[in-house]
Amino acid sequence: MQKRFAGKTAVITGGASGIGLAIARRFVQEGGKIVANDINTEGVAALAAELGPSGIALIGDVTREDDVAHLFSIAIDRFGAVDASFHVAGANKHAYIARMAEADWDFTINLCLKGVMFAMKHAAQAMLKQGYGAMVNIASLNAHVPMHAGAAYSTARSRGL
Repeated sequence: MQKRFAGKTAVITGGASGIGLAIARRFVQEGGKIVANDINTEGVAALAAELGPSGIALIGDVTREDDVAHLFSIAIDRFGAVDASFHVAGANKHAYIARMAEADWDFTINLCLKGVMFAMKHAAQAMLKQGYGAMVNIASLNAHVPMHAGAAYSTARSRGL
């Protein structure tokens, strides 16, 4: 396998499962270091054990700016830079829009949009200071092919497609 990420550090939100976990594993397999967060306590513990010295896995909620700021601060303090930032965290509270609770809408919108804004803000601050870096915001096919009982998710994941 190539080591195209040797000497590079990535921050990954939602890194304990799904796409975030796949990105974390591949980045490390190709020689990089990662700092990832997730609200999934068990997933974070498993990722931390898997990473060893190749990275750090933290409990963190991307809808809380302090948690996101801490994630980037740890990456810079431990590894010196943030070369790439992957904004993956996302979820949905399944409900038909006609019966959806406002709190369920807010959960998904805040996670998928506010969480990305906080991650982009702190990635941009680090990358502007360094003079380089790349950000990847994960969208979803569900922006164009709506999921059953997923109006909030389909709305929130439509960015950039």
